[in-house]
Amino acid sequence: MLHNGGDMVTKKQALALRAAQGVSLAGSPFLLAALLLLIVSWHATHQVGPALGWAALTATFVTVGPFIMLALAVSAGRVRNLDLDLRHERPWPMLVALGLTVLGLVILWALDAPRLLLILLISTLAGGLVALLITLRWKISIHAGGAAGAATVMALLYGAQALPLMLGVAVIGWSRVTLGKHTWSQVVAGAAISILITVLVFEIGLL
Repeated sequence: MLHNGGDMVTKKQALALRAAQGVSLAGSPFLLAALLLLIVSWHATHQVGPALGWAALTATFVTVGPFIMLALAVSAGRVRNLDLDLRHERPWPMLVALGLTVLGLVILWALDAPRLLLILLISTLAGGLVALLITLRWKISIHAGGAAGAATVMALLYGAQALPLMLGVAVIGWSRVTLGKHTWSQVVAGAAISILITVLVFEIGLL
């Protein structure tokens, strides 16, 4: 038995917690979004140079910018950590991230970026806005939403062969529940809403 903050934790529980921490880190919305941008850019261009260029430019607004803003907020003590554990700390960073996404969308549209990237940004914007509105009342899982949205985009682009990625979404959801960051209802709601929004935006955008 191990002691953790006054609670007794078995070796099995400690191992589960370490595994959950690793999965949660690997399933970070920032990391998944960066990877998805690379894949979508490649799918849209099938050229290494343009794919890397478009992905890097888009990431400036969707992942790098929001991450730097959040890291500075943690450093300044304005929020507790990068996970935004406390619901009342979430709205303003989410609002800033949405603003950066809008700016990125405008710039990419002006530069005649691949249509698929623009659709992805619109989907990200719509999902982020819904998540923000829900966050005002309830702590929905952003990890689960980000993972489910990425898996859905992959399934829309590559078909049934990408569906096993949904198992990864479930594992990420498990990690968030195991770490005590969310309940299963918050995880399922985050994933379900993200899937619905992604499918709707891409189906309309690709018409």
